[in-house]
Amino acid sequence: MQHSQTASDSLRAEAAAGSFRAVALWLNEHLVPQQIFAQVQAEQPGCLKITLEFEEIPHRDRLVRFICHRIWHLNSDIIEGIHIVARQAGARVLWQERVRVLTPANRRQSQRPVSPADLPPRLQPPAATNQPRSQRQFKLIRAFILSGSAAVAFVFGCLLEILLAGAGPSLPIFLKIRRDRQP
Repeated sequence: MQHSQTASDSLRAEAAAGSFRAVALWLNEHLVPQQIFAQVQAEQPGCLKITLEFEEIPHRDRLVRFICHRIWHLNSDIIEGIHIVARQAGARVLWQERVRVLTPANRRQSQRPVSPADLPPRLQPPAATNQPRSQRQFKLIRAFILSGSAAVAFVFGCLLEILLAGAGPSLPIFLKIRRDRQP
């Protein structure tokens, strides 16, 4: 009992940290006996896409409430919402629903002032490059030279093709030949 409890706690902590595999296992723990299978993917930062597949169509409201309840119990400050997509095995999508999940961890996070140091790692702005200005200018000039010469070569090749081809395309000329009939 002790081992399964620590494994379950470990899985829960991993799922709360945002591991898609762990969230799927966390959900499937109770869904698989009902012949419902969940796949979890990232949809956008803070939002999980949960695809549910089943043989028999379950009660939609109960299923959505159950999924939301399980995600809420994770108490993750990373997971802010879910997009549930439901379909019968091998069939097209039956229904979709988006739900915002407000966990106690999210609520605490939204109540305090946000500073860049408080942001989770996935939301931190990219660090400024520490390259010297002369090196950035060199890279910019090199890019202009390389791309500029390619553009000039293309235009020059097009003009040369036009000049070598001579006159532009023309319509065929039909000459009228007159035959005199002599009896």
